[in-house]
Amino acid sequence: MVSARAVVLPLTGEITTLALGRGLDAGLSFWDALVWATAHANKIDVVYTEDFTHDRVVDGVRFVDPFRSS
Repeated sequence: MVSARAVVLPLTGEITTLALGRGLDAGLSFWDALVWATAHANKIDVVYTEDFTHDRVVDGVRFVDPFRSS
């Protein structure tokens, strides 16, 4: 599905299983693990969010805080 500003990615059983496995093993909360697993499964390298540790990388997905000053 595509909205006016973004592509909405589906939450599948496979993504949930990935989140419950490798996501939780990486120390992520369940909801953060779902975000990570969705990015990982869709080969998204960077997620912009202020909710994760800035510049943390989990299995190839890097989290960047867009509000952090350089």
